[in-house]
Amino acid sequence: MKRVNYFKEVIRIIGAESKFSKLEVEIAINSPSRFIAAYNETLPDNYNVWLVSCENGQRIPLIKEVREILNINLLDAKIMVETPNSLVASGLPWERAILILNKLKSLGAEVEVRKNSMKET
Repeated sequence: MKRVNYFKEVIRIIGAESKFSKLEVEIAINSPSRFIAAYNETLPDNYNVWLVSCENGQRIPLIKEVREILNINLLDAKIMVETPNSLVASGLPWERAILILNKLKSLGAEVEVRKNSMKET
């Protein structure tokens, strides 16, 4: 029962900070999966994954993973991993960006997901 109450509170917070009306939030409490699906549709598919840095001992597995994610050659992947603050992927939906972030973090990299904006290069 505690889990249900916690989930309802999370929905109330998300609903209060979004463009959904109070009525929609109250309906969402009775059908959380529909509310979450609707909320996810409001998120822009415009996120970038940045490789900030990596540990020296973890470069080879990281190069392999970057190569696989981006489908690039070995030299390009090596340069990307060894260059600080390199853009790994851009214009991604939130879920895909988080998947890439988790993969790279599990290999010892320092990774960030940022909203795409015109100021970033």
